Amino acid sequence: MPNQFLTTSTKPKRPVTVWLAQGLLLIFLLVWLVSLVLNLVGVARNGSDASALRILVGFSIITGYGLMLLIAFWGLARRKMYGKWLGVASLSFIWLLVVYIQIRPPQGPYQRYEYQNSAQVAGAVIAALVISSLFLIVILRLAFAKNVARFFKHDETIVPEQPLT
Repeated sequence: MPNQFLTTSTKPKRPVTVWLAQGLLLIFLLVWLVSLVLNLVGVARNGSDASALRILVGFSIITGYGLMLLIAFWGLARRKMYGKWLGVASLSFIWLLVVYIQIRPPQGPYQRYEYQNSAQVAGAVIAALVISSLFLIVILRLAFAKNVARFFKHDETIVPEQPLT
C-alpha cells in the first residue's frame, strides 16, 4: 500500500503579495471605469469642443487600460504568468502616473491645497514617500519574490513531509 503522505500534493498557497496586487487592480479598475462613465456622461450632457476622433481615441485608451487591468486580475486569479506580468506592468504604470502627478500637478478649475507651515509640508512628503514606497514594494515583490515565482510554476506542487513514526 503506497504511503498517502508521499503521494498527496497540493498547489502552493496564494502569497499575500498576489492578494494585494489583485485588490489594487480591482480598486483601480473601478476608479478607471467610474472615470470613463463620468466623462462619457459629461460629454453626452454638455457636449465637447473636441473632435469625435479625439473623443474616440480617449475612450479607446481608457477602455483598453481598463481591460488590461481586468485581464491582469483574471490572470493572477488563474495563476497564469501573463497575469503576473500584466499586473506588474499595470501597477507600474499607475505608480508612475501617481509620481508624475505629484511632481507636475494638472491645471484645472480647482485650487491646489496650499500648506500653511513646514510641518504640514513635511507630513505630506513623508506620507507620499511611505505610500509610494509601499506601492513599489508590492510591484517589486510581485515581479521578483521567490514565493510568488513558486506560486506561478505550473508543474511544482508541495509534497507534505512524512510524519515521524
